[in-house]
Amino acid sequence: MLVGTGVHPVIRCSRCVMPNTVPGAQFSPSGECWWCQTQFPDVSTLGPDALRERLASLRDPEAPADVMVAVSGGTDSSYMLIELVRTYGLRVEACTYVQHWAEESIAQRAAALCDNLHVRHHTIGGGPPPHQAYRGFFRAWLQRPSIVGANLACVACKSLTALPQKLAARRGIRALLWGTSPYEVPPFIALEWGRSESLPLWRSAAKFISSLRASRPLCLSVVRHLPTVLHGCLSLVARSRTVPGISAPGVRTIHFYEYHPWDPPRMCETVARAMSGGCGGGDPPGWRRDCRFVPIKEYMFQTMLGADYTTASIANQVRHGLMTRDQGLHRL
Repeated sequence: MLVGTGVHPVIRCSRCVMPNTVPGAQFSPSGECWWCQTQFPDVSTLGPDALRERLASLRDPEAPADVMVAVSGGTDSSYMLIELVRTYGLRVEACTYVQHWAEESIAQRAAALCDNLHVRHHTIGGGPPPHQAYRGFFRAWLQRPSIVGANLACVACKSLTALPQKLAARRGIRALLWGTSPYEVPPFIALEWGRSESLPLWRSAAKFISSLRASRPLCLSVVRHLPTVLHGCLSLVARSRTVPGISAPGVRTIHFYEYHPWDPPRMCETVARAMSGGCGGGDPPGWRRDCRFVPIKEYMFQTMLGADYTTASIANQVRHGLMTRDQGLHRL
């Protein structure tokens, strides 16, 4: 599919919606992108029984809860919370970031849902001011755009993943669950690894160093915000695998959707029913971004690649049969 009327029109994959402007697209003679040819990303699940077994090994009957759940108020994390309480029958505590860059309505949904489920809800804040690092890396990106530079704009927020780990450790809870959707993994992320579809550590490091050598402004921003960069990158390692948290070695990080199917219609319906007692009269929250910086980050990737995180998510869902290609194009 051709898009645009310029000398070099954008060609979209004949199977999903990814454009040929993204590095590594490698379209086949039939017009399929490399990610369709390899079924990127890996969205297979280990199954609910495997999750029950994993959580049972970490359960401490003397702790106030079996698991700590990071819940933003969006559909992914809200559905995870509901399932852990009602289907898995676990004792759950939840936590939500409360920061000035986050959408207040989303955090309010998280609090209302926890109230409906009779789950203890913690609000957490603090950590390095992310807007300072964001501004520095965005300015560096403006001078020399790069994928690494665009990803580093959000490195301060990644470092905040240590806060739920520390909270779980203080509460004596050994399992911290995240509700990140596997369909949100983009093929152009530069600083994440740990699963089969992600870059190996050494290749990520090489890409990172190469970008620093190519951009003096980016290098200066990294030096200026070095503790935040190191903490953020290390936090990504901890979140990418089921390993002890760096800031809280006794706490294991587990990704719910590596075990449980990601089923949008069922998730929306379940969340809408659970929210019927408050917070919007039961309207499903949908897949809204909870950060005010997201439009800028999407702009950065669109400018460089002709695609962003939204494009990648839609392409992943089309590729794995959660929506048709026409539906994906309409959403774009």
